[in-house]
Amino acid sequence: MELHAVKEFTIETDCISLQFLDGLSHPSARQARVQIYLTQFYGKYKLKYKPGRLQTCPDFHSRNPDDLEGYNPLEAEEDAWKLPDEEISRPDICKNGQNQSITLHGNEEDLTITAQVLEDKLKKAKGHVFAVTRAVAKRLKEEAKGKKEEIVLPGVTIPVKEEWRAELMKAQASDKGIKEIESKIENGDVEENCIIDGIVYKFRTLDNKRQPVIIVPSSLRKKILENCHDSILGGHYGVQKTLALIESTYWWQDMKKDTRDYVKSCQACGEFKPKLTKDGLLQPIIATRPFQIMGCDFMEMGTSKQGCRWGFALVDLFSGFVYVKPSKRNRSRDASHAFKDLLGIIMVPEVLICDRGPHFTATDFQEFVERLGVKELNIVPPRVHQSNGAAEAAIKRFKDNVKLYCKGDTSEWQSLLPFILKRVNESVQSESGRAPCELMYGVKTVAPGHLLLHSEGNPEDFEISREKMREKALQKRIMGIAGQKKHYDKNRKELSYQVNEEVFYGIEPLRKFNYPPKLQRKFRRGRVISQVGPVTYEIQRQDGKKVVTSHVASMKKCHERPSYLR
Repeated sequence: MELHAVKEFTIETDCISLQFLDGLSHPSARQARVQIYLTQFYGKYKLKYKPGRLQTCPDFHSRNPDDLEGYNPLEAEEDAWKLPDEEISRPDICKNGQNQSITLHGNEEDLTITAQVLEDKLKKAKGHVFAVTRAVAKRLKEEAKGKKEEIVLPGVTIPVKEEWRAELMKAQASDKGIKEIESKIENGDVEENCIIDGIVYKFRTLDNKRQPVIIVPSSLRKKILENCHDSILGGHYGVQKTLALIESTYWWQDMKKDTRDYVKSCQACGEFKPKLTKDGLLQPIIATRPFQIMGCDFMEMGTSKQGCRWGFALVDLFSGFVYVKPSKRNRSRDASHAFKDLLGIIMVPEVLICDRGPHFTATDFQEFVERLGVKELNIVPPRVHQSNGAAEAAIKRFKDNVKLYCKGDTSEWQSLLPFILKRVNESVQSESGRAPCELMYGVKTVAPGHLLLHSEGNPEDFEISREKMREKALQKRIMGIAGQKKHYDKNRKELSYQVNEEVFYGIEPLRKFNYPPKLQRKFRRGRVISQVGPVTYEIQRQDGKKVVTSHVASMKKCHERPSYLR
């Protein structure tokens, strides 16, 4: 007790490792006992290493004492952990007048150590708490024999809400796995687990710090996942961020698997979060002759002087030849009239590809196409423009020429339409190496200056016949499509769905005032009822009101939540 009256003193030791005693993160059993004992002299002592050969005063460790009578090494080892019986409290060291304490239960008399005294020591130890050793646990167990008091290992008091504490302690008491952990703690196995204020904890290393986290019983795991993911503070984050939030406070067996299953099966995340993966391989559409496959679409061109605002476009997929018919409106009857007007210069195609615009999905247009003799009307899925890519590319070339010819005055587009179509259809395409008019009619294009000289083309000037020219163009187009497919499929994966499988399919945003499209749901839940193409499926809405067609690129898997997490 004389040391309490001394302001400062120095402890000299010939053990070089003891000079780092204050900063040890994982002390041994004996080092931990010394650390706990020295806390009563916090701020007074200094540890100094001094080689044994320079020690003038012999110590007990380096020299045998003269009086060994009555010395029992086992009792000395057992008594080494003991601290003074009196309460050690240093309010003068506490900051801001706080005097939080750590209580060691199960001993004959409670030992209270001011928590603030350990504050700087815990910082030096990189946030590690002092875990009681096996010898201490064994001693506590022996002293508590015959008593009904709960054995609680000493550690830093962790703040837990009272209502949550009661629920947690009740659930832990009825959990079979946690009961086994408590049995291990009572038997002295406290290297990985401990009990603090009646709650069972597990020691984990987080951010290079060894700290206790609550062991969650099976009955409360769903509640923890809801609070860390579904709640307003959880934020519906992904697997990694949700798991990081849980790991900072809780632990249970298969925690990573349960978190992954819970987050992936979240209904809100499935409907509102975008799809990050690219699914579905490219399915090329190859036409082997003219008028075999054609694509159609409506183009908004601006109101012309003749009063037409739209242009109905037909594109031959073999040659790339473009036909355009001006129209005042873009209704289904307007599409039927425009198609009928073009029948004088085209043949009826076997396959007609169009988008999902209301003018093409209307019943009267589909009946009109069927009466013409079109064998298949292929309506592409929404938001998948590459399904009608050849027609889209030809229409883009046409619009680029319209911009150059009109030079900002779109009212002239209908007047300049014949010249624009002539230029588009006489331009050599990189895919086939030939102009669309050559592949369609077998006539080679000539420069405008050559026409002014009234020069007649000689059939002998053609190097190959029309059939050979088409054959070579087809081979070149197939090679080009193979290269496009290789590039397109490079970062994509093949994905298929089964009938009756639950999925999320993409939906169009609603156009409402003060409801931005980017804040709306992007997917809706449904059930696959049939497969209509290699990468296209028919899906029944969850409410059963409607059947939609969707491409795999706009679909996501719907993961079923495990029964124990529902």
